[in-house]
Amino acid sequence: MLTRIQRARKERRDDERILHVCQYVDEKERILDKARGTYTYFIGVYLDGWGFDNQHLGSGRGESKGIAGQEAASNALRNPLIEEIIKKRTAFLEQKKVDEVGTEGDRMMGHM
Repeated sequence: MLTRIQRARKERRDDERILHVCQYVDEKERILDKARGTYTYFIGVYLDGWGFDNQHLGSGRGESKGIAGQEAASNALRNPLIEEIIKKRTAFLEQKKVDEVGTEGDRMMGHM
């Protein structure tokens, strides 16, 4: 049996998972630098949710997928769309709070 707090945390995680997905995607094949014996990886960050469908936010490259992903994430945070995404997310969360307060009030009225 979940406590009220555990249930709220699970609902929040479920809501966030449903509403948006940020994906790291290999944008093209890795390239081998034969002289150095290293690969260069190319990773992109894409967003599904908050009114966007597979929206490219940033790209990166590096000698590992991790480094390329970090650069892509850093570039995504500099994308001008981030402000719009934050506004949409904030508006959604504020509306959700209003809806929850209304639902809680309805439940309390039913118990009187």
